[in-house]
Amino acid sequence: MSKKKYNNILVLATHLIGDCLLATCITRSLRHAYPNAQIDVMVTNTGGHLVFKDNTDINNIIEVPLKPKFSEYKEFVKKHWRRYDLVVNDRSSDRSAIYAFLAAKKRIGIIDTRHPSAWIKKLIYTQFVTEDSDQEHRLMRNLRILEPLNINKLAVVNAPIDLNFNIVNELALSEKYLVIHTASSNEIKQWPIQSWIELIQLLIANNYKVVLTAGPAQREKDIVESILKSLPISSNLINLAGKLTFPQLSQLLKNSLAFVGPDCGPAHLCASFNVPIFSIFGPTPASMWAPWPFANGIDKAIFSKKNIITTINNVTIFQSTRQCVPCYGKHCPIKVGSESQCMHDISPTQVFTSINKRLDSIEVNSCE
Repeated sequence: MSKKKYNNILVLATHLIGDCLLATCITRSLRHAYPNAQIDVMVTNTGGHLVFKDNTDINNIIEVPLKPKFSEYKEFVKKHWRRYDLVVNDRSSDRSAIYAFLAAKKRIGIIDTRHPSAWIKKLIYTQFVTEDSDQEHRLMRNLRILEPLNINKLAVVNAPIDLNFNIVNELALSEKYLVIHTASSNEIKQWPIQSWIELIQLLIANNYKVVLTAGPAQREKDIVESILKSLPISSNLINLAGKLTFPQLSQLLKNSLAFVGPDCGPAHLCASFNVPIFSIFGPTPASMWAPWPFANGIDKAIFSKKNIITTINNVTIFQSTRQCVPCYGKHCPIKVGSESQCMHDISPTQVFTSINKRLDSIEVNSCE
C-alpha cells in the first residue's frame, strides 16, 4: 500500500490508559502525514478517553463497551458501517479485528501468528504486520503498524495537558518538587509499601519536596494513606492523591524535578516531557513497557533485563535480575506476603542513590 490520500481515518485504541498513551505515536504520525483528514479514535470505557480528550491530533472520540453485547455491535454498524477510508488497529484481539472489519474497506492491523484466529485476521486486514517478539517495545511495535502506509513515523508520546492550570497559584508549589506515584495497576507490580516509606524518608531527609499522586480509585488512595500513616507531618510532603484531573497531572509532571513510580500510566504520561523518570519494574518486561525515553529514535536500543539499573536518556529503570523475570504472570509463585519477590529485590537505597546522583548532575550542568 503506497502512500495515498485518506480523508477519514479511524484508529482503534481499545485498551487501558498506559497502552493508549503509547498509541498516541500513531495518531501523531497520521496527523503529520494527513493534516487535512478527519482522524477519529475508538476507545473502550476503561479510561482511554482521558488520553485523547483535547488531543489536537484527532477530531472525535468514539467510546464503546469493553465487552460489547450483540445489540451493541448492531448499534455500531448502524452508526459506522464502512464510514472510514482507513482503519488502523494496534490491538491483536479478535474483538478489535471485528470492529476494524465493520468500520472501513481498508484495514491495517497487527497479527500474533501464535493465536489460533491468526488466519481469520489475515483475511480481515487488507494489510498487516506481525508481532515480532514479546520483548519489542510497544511504541516501536505501534509504529511498525504504519509501515504499509509509507509515511514518516514519529516516536513520541503525546499527553493531554491543562495549560490553564497554574501550579504555583493552585497548589502553592513554587519550589522544585519530585512527583511520586506509588500505586501500580495490580498487586503483582506493586513495590512494597515499606519500600516507598523508606524512599520518601530518604528524600525528605535530603531536603527534597515530595508530591504524592494517585488516581481516583480507592485502592490507589488507600496505598497513599498507608504510606502517610508511617511518615511524620512535613512541609516537604504534599498529598495530591485523587485530587487532579489527567491534564492537570500532566502539567504537574511537566514542571517537576523528576517522576518516580512503578510500571503505570502516569510514567507513560511523563514520557511526553524531558523530565527524569525513575520506574520500578517487576514481572512485566521493561524492554516492552518502559516509559519511552524522550527524543529517542526508533532505531535506538531500548531496555533489556541485563542490569538491575539501566538509564537511557531521561529514563532510569530498576528491575530484578532473577531468571524468572520477566514472567508476564498475574500471580507470583515465590511472593513475599502479597507482593512479588522480584519487587523486593529493588531496594529504596538503590532508587534514592540513582535519583540523587541524576538530579545532582542536572544541577551541576545547569550551573555551568
